[in-house]
Amino acid sequence: MKNALFIFIFGLSITCYSQEFGPLNAKWHFANCYLDIDGPITYSVIKSDRDTIIDEKHATIIHLYGGNNGVDFVTDLIVHEDQGKVYFFETGEFKLFFDYNLNVGDTLAYRVPVNAPLFQSNCGGDEVDYNRVYYALINDITTLEVDSVELLQFHTTVIEPEDYDGTYSFWELGVFTQRIGSPQGLFGRSEVEPLGGFPGYYRCYEDDEISINFFPSSPCDFTTTNITEFEEDVIISYYPNPAEDFLKIRLLNETCSRIDLIDTHGKIVKTMLPEGLNELELNLSNIPPGLYFLRLECNGLTRKYRKIIKK
Repeated sequence: MKNALFIFIFGLSITCYSQEFGPLNAKWHFANCYLDIDGPITYSVIKSDRDTIIDEKHATIIHLYGGNNGVDFVTDLIVHEDQGKVYFFETGEFKLFFDYNLNVGDTLAYRVPVNAPLFQSNCGGDEVDYNRVYYALINDITTLEVDSVELLQFHTTVIEPEDYDGTYSFWELGVFTQRIGSPQGLFGRSEVEPLGGFPGYYRCYEDDEISINFFPSSPCDFTTTNITEFEEDVIISYYPNPAEDFLKIRLLNETCSRIDLIDTHGKIVKTMLPEGLNELELNLSNIPPGLYFLRLECNGLTRKYRKIIKK
């Protein structure tokens, strides 16, 4: 009888478990950035798809889906919330990302996941040191009411260390909202013009309790397509991403004549000429860590940009 009672209570505790940030069935929509002014406006989707237990801690697995219609798997992230503190799991440990218990004037010490740029609608930015602890000042705390639920909004600014030498950039959280996240950090938009175009933006958030469309005049999943530039679907596959020393590239269309690796400032870092080959290997060992893009020229047109993270 005691064993049966223990099983019942343990099962009940799992069933009742929930977290505010990234709860199971949560979904984010955001518009991807324009890579050129005539290019398409597409969107990506982030879904909190699965529960899991790591180190006896309940967590959810968040998946990012991209492509032209938000269905192609890109990457994932494990998040855990405990007593108002939001963590992500990486390199065998939970690392603090945000703390809802802070007050105005407090300082947040936070980390950033290595694949965070893949979640960005702004096509990335300057290099960020993912091994570093960043600090943000809580300037103000307001509320956002969604479906009669009040969510705290923490207005933050980055604190520059006294020994800052200018060799790295800061990951700015901006206004961090309970459950939803940051409009300038993870899962958000940038106020900075990205490579060759305009910022993407946050569109919608929903979970089992609340739903909000930040741009009510447009549906969450609308797209516009420039047929000349995007008439085909998939012409390249590549792995791993993030990559460390080498990136394996497989071309699915042999008419591609050139592949450029470019940084977030638009500078060409490496160039490959396939010359009829459809299996290539790009050496990344001599370039610094950060966010890059693959730019393909196929049939005389610049066809695709793909995000690559160099570890």
